[in-house]
Amino acid sequence: MAKVFKEKESTDCDSKRLHFDLKEMTEFTHKELHNFVSKRTSKFFERFKISSDFIARDPANWNSLHDYQHGLTVVRNFTVVNDIAERGVNLIEEYNNIITHDEEQKQYLLQVVKDYRSHFPSCPKHSL
Repeated sequence: MAKVFKEKESTDCDSKRLHFDLKEMTEFTHKELHNFVSKRTSKFFERFKISSDFIARDPANWNSLHDYQHGLTVVRNFTVVNDIAERGVNLIEEYNNIITHDEEQKQYLLQVVKDYRSHFPSCPKHSL
């Protein structure tokens, strides 16, 4: 894996998301760790100030290495946040409380929006 880490060029684009169809899922689930390692992987280690020296060692001994333990601690403390979804929920909650506090009026407003969307299913902003 150390050789792959230093020599293998990345074959994917710079996208942060994986795009594949369901047919490729079986192939994807059978891949090993070394299939995801390339020269670009070093950027991950640099970004989070994790030493990559342990990669040149036998993986069976990684648990006893300080560099590996430190990297493992850093990665386990990552907080994964779906920022777009959280912003959307927050926006709707604020909007919901600003318009009306009466539940009946909220339900009526939702029905109006639903009706509007059924009449104008694809209405780009520039055409309004």
